[in-house]
Amino acid sequence: MARAPRAPRRRTSPRIADVTISSDGGLERVVAALHAAGHGHLRADLEKRIRQQGSRTLRKVRAAVRSIPSKGVAGGGRQQRGGRGLRAAVADATRIATRTRGKRPGVRFEVRVSRLPVEQWRLPAYLDQQARWRHPVYGNAEVWVRQRTGRPWFGATIRSDERQFAAAVQQALQDTADRITR
Repeated sequence: MARAPRAPRRRTSPRIADVTISSDGGLERVVAALHAAGHGHLRADLEKRIRQQGSRTLRKVRAAVRSIPSKGVAGGGRQQRGGRGLRAAVADATRIATRTRGKRPGVRFEVRVSRLPVEQWRLPAYLDQQARWRHPVYGNAEVWVRQRTGRPWFGATIRSDERQFAAAVQQALQDTADRITR
């Protein structure tokens, strides 16, 4: 008897490197100053600039997952993903999120697995590692195969851009701080 796949508890991809880029307290200080001075529009501008800086890295991450080599024929999961292949669906589900409020403000790159079918929520993590994984052939629970797939595409790509991105975020913070003091 086949068991139904268990869904992870959270909606972002499990076991993919949780890459968060945050400043050394500068973001918290600038946002607190914005709030105290009543400059909510500047906070929105800061978030927008940070997202714009991250879009270059996001494009690289999406290109990296799309470039993972694929062998064989299209699988049965394509119908569940609305006619898209797995790599394209994972690339489309990859997002950047900025947070300027709360305990841990920063920038977070994530794969929103809620944009994939529930039984495929773990696939982005499998694609991010060079390992073997088992799956049923075209959903047939009686015929399983081991497949070697993937390569590091998520955390490695983000870390390669981390210095440039962090410098751009620091510049956006400095520009916003300068606007507050004017």
